[in-house]
Amino acid sequence: MEKVKVNLQELKIVDIEGNPEKVDGFHKTIANLIYRFAKTVDLVEVARLINKGEPVEISKAEAKEILGILDDPQLGVFAYVRAAIRDFFDQHDLL
Repeated sequence: MEKVKVNLQELKIVDIEGNPEKVDGFHKTIANLIYRFAKTVDLVEVARLINKGEPVEISKAEAKEILGILDDPQLGVFAYVRAAIRDFFDQHDLL
């Protein structure tokens, strides 16, 4: 299974007008959600690395699992943030 190295700290979140939004600790929030709801031990380790701000190597299947976690409406991840993550993964050929 081919993996791609990504760093979620490089992810840019923008508002409706395309202006960058500064979201302190964004990667930690995403890491915590992945950590809490991961279905595999491998993804738990990915969450730990994201939380530390380190680049991670993920597969297409792991990227899809991450998006599946974040798509859960009960977790409250805004749609525009999920779209930014989806675009980020797409730019890295993970979708």
